[in-house]
Amino acid sequence: MLTLTPKELTSLLEKTPEKVDLIDVRGTGEYSEVRIPEARNIPLHLLPMRMNEIDKTKQVIFICRSGGRSGQACLFAENAGTKGYNLA
Repeated sequence: MLTLTPKELTSLLEKTPEKVDLIDVRGTGEYSEVRIPEARNIPLHLLPMRMNEIDKTKQVIFICRSGGRSGQACLFAENAGTKGYNLA
């Protein structure tokens, strides 16, 4: 699984935000409490049904609170043919 540090993400968002698809896989309640402004919410349990919403031409980065759910999202995406990064 590919990982990205917060510092690397910050650099990407500063330099080429148009090339990043940032997906927050937490539940909607967690997402509404605190989030990265550039991220959109696709809860992990809905990801299999919403994979068509992910822009495969961009660098897909999955995020959550601790890395567990985003790691699962990466594995699911890879099995579906999409390369994803887990935010460490």
